[in-house]
Amino acid sequence: MIVPPCINKYYILDLQPENSYVRWAVGEGHTVFMLSWRNIPPELGRITWDDYLEQGVLTAISVAREIADSKTVNALGFCVGGTLLACALAAGAARGERAVASVTPAHHDARLRRPGRHRRLHIARISSPRASPR
Repeated sequence: MIVPPCINKYYILDLQPENSYVRWAVGEGHTVFMLSWRNIPPELGRITWDDYLEQGVLTAISVAREIADSKTVNALGFCVGGTLLACALAAGAARGERAVASVTPAHHDARLRRPGRHRRLHIARISSPRASPR
């Protein structure tokens, strides 16, 4: 399950076929689900952080588990998607939910002082002892 930032579209990881993260993950044998955020119209302007967690991240994880017929999924969240994922998992854990086997938060660090020379992707993997690679 991939959770992109709500300020970007889900396909940001797949702008070019030759460096597509999703293509790579599918090629490695993973079934990939990716959350797609909608543009919020004015009438939905009162959506809260909790709504993003419950109706966005946690619902997407639940749907992915149901489609994959799996008790757990592995999850990747990048940029604020990683923050949303971490918060959603904490909220779920407080209710006793354990829907994710492993979580990988990732963010992009672009230092504006010397753009182009210091850009890198930071990835941290946090796993449970029972997490399976596939």
